[in-house]
Amino acid sequence: MKKLFFSCLFLLACGGPVWALGPHEIILIANSRSDESMHVANTYKHLRGVPEQNYIEVAVTMPSNGAPSVVTHDAFTREIWDPVSKAIEERGLTAQIMAWVYSCDFPTTIATDPQMSLMGITFLRNTIPDSKTLRRGSYVSPLFAGPARKGADVFGSQTFDLYKEWLGERMPIPSMMLGVTGKNGNTVKEILKCMNRGITSDYTAPSGTVYFVFDKDDVRSRCREWQFERTAEALSAHGVRFTRLDREPGAAENVMGMFMGAPTVDPGRHQFRPGGIAEHLTSYAGAFHVSFQTKLTEWV
Repeated sequence: MKKLFFSCLFLLACGGPVWALGPHEIILIANSRSDESMHVANTYKHLRGVPEQNYIEVAVTMPSNGAPSVVTHDAFTREIWDPVSKAIEERGLTAQIMAWVYSCDFPTTIATDPQMSLMGITFLRNTIPDSKTLRRGSYVSPLFAGPARKGADVFGSQTFDLYKEWLGERMPIPSMMLGVTGKNGNTVKEILKCMNRGITSDYTAPSGTVYFVFDKDDVRSRCREWQFERTAEALSAHGVRFTRLDREPGAAENVMGMFMGAPTVDPGRHQFRPGGIAEHLTSYAGAFHVSFQTKLTEWV
């Protein structure tokens, strides 16, 4: 995660012009067994102009009665990976698809050993690294731009199509989820509100402040403190305001970014600008089947 933090922020701040993915370059996936999933997907399709041939519905059996959103690897392969991959191939989209976009009402966790996220197993093209690699968190993405340590090289930002040309069959599949409903998730209304708000940030550079919180008593924030100086230089070069704090601010306004490390946070007190990004670097922010640590959906 700490590698992802710097590489994403650095590429956004100091790379050359990098265009967003076009709607024809993503595959949009909805769960046909969920009206909410199809509603959210169709709203996104309309807002982003996703072509009909880039929209796929799959029938996914979700756990019932409030059970954890965890499915077996076999179920993921049978109900998601195989039908989506087959549809992409049959529609002649293989060469142009750069990323998958899941609607809501999909399982968030795959019961591998140890468990993997839906995003992780999609990124790795439904292959599972050895358990030692997973447990140590030592897998390094071929898209990682650096640095891995202080003073290490940083590579220039590139578009996914160029990476795909370089990597060929080794190109991972980046993916995202439009929202998480159910236990510890958001309501559909909250998801749609966030989705519509995000549209207003396209092609603009909203003013605001990026907050970096480094709590000396919390290893979650100390572990990436070494990345601050170089990130600050990149932001300064582009005229982006930022501030460094040793505690989460009480009530911040005009927030364009907030990066911290804390097991529990209260994002509702802050006011974010359209397009703002934030996270709190925990192990279980995306593990919706457990109750401890604040979930990433609180930021939405």
